[in-house]
Amino acid sequence: MRNPHPLTRMTLLVPAPKTDDEVRLVDDLIGELVDVCGGVTFSTKSPPSIFGSWLDDQGVQQDDDLMLIIADAPFSLAAESTVDAWLDWIEDLKLWCQESFNQDVIWITLTSTARVTAFDYQKTRP
Repeated sequence: MRNPHPLTRMTLLVPAPKTDDEVRLVDDLIGELVDVCGGVTFSTKSPPSIFGSWLDDQGVQQDDDLMLIIADAPFSLAAESTVDAWLDWIEDLKLWCQESFNQDVIWITLTSTARVTAFDYQKTRP
């Protein structure tokens, strides 16, 4: 691949806010990620853009309105010397989310990825 930009992508799934207090919680979460990661991409808060379902092996289905939040973490998963400190921060963030949103589980994933950056910022101007 030419010109790949290595990243650690952080993905979060949180409940879509339904009350003003929940909107403030989402805003706080997004603000924290912007402060730490330098930016964030997220789905709409209202109406929720993701309707998700969990189906277990007993056939029990649980439906949820969700928000997808994506941020590029300021560390590399390959950098063993710093990843533990960042995992401490992520685990604290996960616990805060679970307690704040009153959830048993909040999904946060980390993925090593390479973004193709060729031709970025090359808008043609009339």
